[in-house]
Amino acid sequence: MGRKKTNFEQMPARFPDGTFERIDAVLEPDETRTDFLRGAVEREIKRRAKAKRAED
Repeated sequence: MGRKKTNFEQMPARFPDGTFERIDAVLEPDETRTDFLRGAVEREIKRRAKAKRAED
């Protein structure tokens, strides 16, 4: 029996030249680019949801 899948959705994305180098420069120890991007997306979703609630 394998482990339970936790990440079902995928979305390819393109970034401007130099973006990966900029990400790599600010990664925490043992953090991957994927970890960084997931965290950034989650924070942005929360920020926008909060702003939307403030508008209503």
